[in-house]
This record gives sequence, C-alpha cells and structure tokens, in this order.
Amino acid sequence: MISGIEPTQEVRDTFAKLNKSKIKAFTVKIDKIEGKDQMLVDKVFEKEGFTFEAFAEAFPELESRIGVIEVEIPREDSRTEYKIVDILWSPINAPALKKMKYSTSISGFRGEFTQIHKSLQLDSKADLAEEPFMKRVKA
Repeated sequence: MISGIEPTQEVRDTFAKLNKSKIKAFTVKIDKIEGKDQMLVDKVFEKEGFTFEAFAEAFPELESRIGVIEVEIPREDSRTEYKIVDILWSPINAPALKKMKYSTSISGFRGEFTQIHKSLQLDSKADLAEEPFMKRVKA
C-alpha cells in the first residue's frame, strides 16, 4: 500500500519564499533518494523574467508533478488579487504507480500549506495553456 509522501524541508522553504512573494512558482517531483521516496523541488521560477509558457513546459508529458504558482487576478475595482494555486499534474499516459504516489501525497501537501487558495488537477497540456488555466483559477 502506498502512503502519502511528506514535503521535505527544501519544499517547505521554497513554499515560504513563494508565500512571501520572493519567487513566482515552483514544481515538485517525487524521487527515490537512498531507497526512500521523497518530495523534492524540481524547478524554481523567479519573478523576474517569468513566463507562463516556461512554467507549463516544466510539466513532463509522461510524468506526474506538483506545481505551485502565485497568480495575479485583476479585479473590477482596479485592484489586483494574488492567489496561490497548486496543481496536481497527472498526465493520462503517465505510469499508474507513479500517479498513485502523487495522488496519495497531494492531500497532505495541501493540508500542510494552508495558504493555498485553489487546487487544480490537470492531465493534458491543453489544460496548461495560460487562458484556460486562468479561467479555471477564476472559477
């Protein structure tokens, strides 16, 4: 039986940077280190020079990932609302066992990082295009 894998301190520290608006986004992967599955930071995206396209490209076609991004939502009153969104990336053709590791770990991830405003599960690259992604965030 697979149980959830907890975030490492590296993941916690990276989330803290995002929560303080020091970085724009990051991705997390589950990898075996010294025979034990661990949740590790895969890629970090700085605010300067950030593009949504580069973030979307960080999600492999055949491997699951967890992504976290701070999005800006313009409001009708001219203010900007900032929301932290997590993504469970689970491509349809990814290996089932690996998808299970991510799906059993995401609830603990979301429980630990209570500052997350919205959670999405995405399974195709079309879902990662900026316009449909933002529609889902705003919904």
